[in-house]
Amino acid sequence: MTRSLTGAYDAILNAYALLLMPTRPIKASKLPDKGSSMEERASRSGDMLANTMPFNPTHHPAMNVPCGMSDGLPVGMTLVGRCHAGPIIYRAAYTFEQAQDWKAA
Repeated sequence: MTRSLTGAYDAILNAYALLLMPTRPIKASKLPDKGSSMEERASRSGDMLANTMPFNPTHHPAMNVPCGMSDGLPVGMTLVGRCHAGPIIYRAAYTFEQAQDWKAA
């Protein structure tokens, strides 16, 4: 499975220098209450992994960059690059952060 997933991302990244995608597939939610159970906290954290976890086994560099606010909560974008191309992601993130104030977006 990892080889086919790596191959699929490699094919896309042969045509594009970077992928830009939402960090989370859903809007940010409030943190669980301080007294909530470990099960509740663990289940709530699972919704954050769908768009970011595939890059751990494929070894594609990926970075979350805050890009705006929604209802007082931050929205993030993920930049994904070719294997061993981390500096491209850093330059793109830096350029984005210099272009605007993401908290005002």
